[in-house]
Amino acid sequence: MRDGQYIRLEALIGHEQLIALQNRKVGVIGCGAVGSFTLEPLARCGINDITVVDFDKFELSNLNRQLLATHQSIGRVKVEVAKERILSINPECKVTALNTFVDKDNVEEIIKGMDVVFDCIDSVTSKCELLKACVDNNIKVFSSMGAALKTDISKIQVADIWKTSGCPLAKAVRTQLKKLGVYSSIEVVFSPEPPNRENCPTSTMLGSMPTITATFGLTLAHKGLEYLLAKVN
Repeated sequence: MRDGQYIRLEALIGHEQLIALQNRKVGVIGCGAVGSFTLEPLARCGINDITVVDFDKFELSNLNRQLLATHQSIGRVKVEVAKERILSINPECKVTALNTFVDKDNVEEIIKGMDVVFDCIDSVTSKCELLKACVDNNIKVFSSMGAALKTDISKIQVADIWKTSGCPLAKAVRTQLKKLGVYSSIEVVFSPEPPNRENCPTSTMLGSMPTITATFGLTLAHKGLEYLLAKVN
């Protein structure tokens, strides 16, 4: 531990909890709009074992909402940039960067041994396979629902996936989880605000605001940190 780096955090949570937090292993699955903002506080809290998973590269349209997207990172593999970012904050961190698409064949190996998983995946199929694997392996998971097409930051909240409303992605996830035989409680960040498609040129062009996606990601990270700190007591 570098002298002074975590002095402000230690002053808040205490030395014992700081050390316990740093010894946890977490995974951020999806390093885009939500995932990048989930990743940042985890690195800044000194967690020393972080796995980042994404199959994509940065492109120009990512710049408006993704923390890791810069003109210098366009065309680069997202997890490689994520690893550099983590190590620039916490050089002692063990960072595993997996440039891969999550599916039912690799998901259990990816999450093996993790204390907390943060689901920031866009694909419904991959998201549900990840959630199922976490439930089956008794690994705590916090999941992001749809942050696109939302503008009211005050509507963002945390709830059980089975008690969400007004979110098309959450509805699709619930349907798929039922098909997979998953009915367990899963904490998610979502917004019941109706999607605003007024200015979207196509059904695949999902407009988004950086303040909304950032709040989704920071909320996920905060819930995970709360969970990890509670385990110390």
